[in-house]
Amino acid sequence: MKFLYSALAIAFIPAMAARASELDDTLKALDDRFEKLEGYEATYEAKTSDGNIGNISIGVDFKSGWAYLLSELKDGEGNIIQKGEQWATSDGLYLIQSGDRLAVFDGFGELGKKFDGLARALAPDKKIVPSRVKPNFYLDRTGIQMGIGHSTAGVNMFSKATKLLEKDEKTARLDLSEFGIVEVELKTGLVTSQLLKSGDKTRSFKRLTYTPNPGKDAIAKKLTIKLDGVPRRNLRESGMSQKFIRQTLQKLIDQAGTHKAFSDGLGEYLKGIEDQFVTFLSSEPLNRSGFIKNDFLFPVLDKATAKTTQKLRADGKKITAVDLLTTPASREPLVRGMTELFRKKAPAQKKEQYLNEVLNGRLKGEKGDELIARILVEDFIERCYYRIRIGRGIDAYVKNLQGK
Repeated sequence: MKFLYSALAIAFIPAMAARASELDDTLKALDDRFEKLEGYEATYEAKTSDGNIGNISIGVDFKSGWAYLLSELKDGEGNIIQKGEQWATSDGLYLIQSGDRLAVFDGFGELGKKFDGLARALAPDKKIVPSRVKPNFYLDRTGIQMGIGHSTAGVNMFSKATKLLEKDEKTARLDLSEFGIVEVELKTGLVTSQLLKSGDKTRSFKRLTYTPNPGKDAIAKKLTIKLDGVPRRNLRESGMSQKFIRQTLQKLIDQAGTHKAFSDGLGEYLKGIEDQFVTFLSSEPLNRSGFIKNDFLFPVLDKATAKTTQKLRADGKKITAVDLLTTPASREPLVRGMTELFRKKAPAQKKEQYLNEVLNGRLKGEKGDELIARILVEDFIERCYYRIRIGRGIDAYVKNLQGK
């Protein structure tokens, strides 16, 4: 069992499909219960069929933003194979320590605000639940995914639920397909155990202890890492921002695979949120991939603006190129037109570069409605990327004209 120390940014997804089944009703109830939690601490034991044992401690105070994930992996003889800590503090720091390596990132609190911006971009006309810090871990096919991120929802892997296996007054057992079987506490919406079989190997974890609402002081006093003299790094280096964008959009694809009505309406839905997503994505650097250089773009804009301004002058309207490119009514159609033109002419590898810069990874969806949804989402990302980069090029062009 391999421990993967990777920060999770769990994304907000609006309820775009009618909840009619007992499974959907149960999942909605679990999210509602989780939303009402003020905080908790818990310990877990993980086991593999080849004898490795993992101990995991998790704690969070939602109001203050304090959270931790402490983990230790031992072999069958009790020798420590791997040990790590992750922390979020109330002043917006994110810490990750594995062995002797310690990284301290600034801006974790700001990431939460950015996350809310993505939620609003995805659901501009809906009330959103404000995001809050969230530690989380779960078994996947290769190991344990662990991390602290921001979330508006309960347990993100519930989106993979295919069947409600059993339910009583206290717990529910869910079949999560690729994530195996989980048992969930109905009162809190928290997973208490997971069992995952892959070939002839079995991995599992179960909760050993649980304490509700410990408060920020109880969480904070567990931090023993010394931060004096440790250099602070920008959170962008962690890849969290790209990861929660990727996970958010992946959930759209997942929903399309399980809800036919949503799949059929995904194209129109993406058109409806494109402007909001462009506004959100504009805060990302998006400067690593080679894009259309100004020495090519500026002559294109020279021709486009000259032709339009001449026509307008012939109609008696004194419009300059700067006016044309800074007035939304004329600028936006130009940006959209150039976006489609450049997309058609760009080689296929350029699209892959732009998608990787936005997502830092790949979206999944290989067949049926999920494949169609993935293609739609990737085209959506590419359009938004072009609109932003072309818009920045136009801003540079305008600045150049104003400086002459």
